Amino acid sequence: MLALLSDVSVTAWGQGRAEGLAAGGGWAPGAGINCLQAAGGIYTDPGFSSVCGPNGPVARIFLRLVSIRSVYPMAADYTAARVNMIEGQIRPNKVTDPFVVEAFLAIPRERFVPEALAGVAYVDEDVPVAPGRYLMEPMVLARLVQELSLTRADKVLAVGVGTGYAAAIMAEMAGSVVALESDPALVEAARKALAGVAGVTVVQGDLAAGHPAKAPYGAILIDGSVPEVPASLLDQLPEGGRLVAVVINAAGLGEARYYRKVGGVVSHRILFDAAVRPLPGFERRAEFVF
Repeated sequence: MLALLSDVSVTAWGQGRAEGLAAGGGWAPGAGINCLQAAGGIYTDPGFSSVCGPNGPVARIFLRLVSIRSVYPMAADYTAARVNMIEGQIRPNKVTDPFVVEAFLAIPRERFVPEALAGVAYVDEDVPVAPGRYLMEPMVLARLVQELSLTRADKVLAVGVGTGYAAAIMAEMAGSVVALESDPALVEAARKALAGVAGVTVVQGDLAAGHPAKAPYGAILIDGSVPEVPASLLDQLPEGGRLVAVVINAAGLGEARYYRKVGGVVSHRILFDAAVRPLPGFERRAEFVF
């Protein structure tokens, strides 16, 4: 795994150094050798030499940490907290895909919470962004996103996107993301937070209904827990399409589930237990009992 040696400082190595690394200067890939020797040995690579190289995920991570200043002006203040989130929460919890790690390291989570809560944006809990609405815990979101195995060929639907954090994460890997939100105030907040992020379209509408206008979606993520996944969302998957969500089971406990459509039939499997705040708009309808 990538072993952190010190806090990352964007200004410590600068744009010129990062570009030099990306061009191939100073690389010595291999087990136990610094991937980024010219950058002061910030990371070592004792296990995955494939990620070390001028075009590998590590190079892209550091280039992104430099470039995000132009999109997210306040991001640099929380770079160390973002790295600590990766090292303390995400990678120790079975998130091994370097592209997912890269996305979470690149996107400044503090931009997607109220300014007063920026200091706790990286805690390992759901963070409130509006009455009854939360930013999902980083570890749970990272594991869900990893299960989708996103590529640039994917069009993604993010359901209940809130302020847009999950959409920004997935936009790092997918071809395009439709960010669906029902709350008008959160729609406005998401559009503001996502300004400058390529490939994301924020739309307003009923969350449980999805967004049929742009269906089908190769991947769908429900950004909160639900009592069940409605057929209206599953119907927006193409053949081979995937959906991930945290579903509350009969015992009242959250289960992260992976759904996939094969041969026109959708099946699912349980991934892991997860305690995630409920997403409004998916409440079960009351049933008459005779």
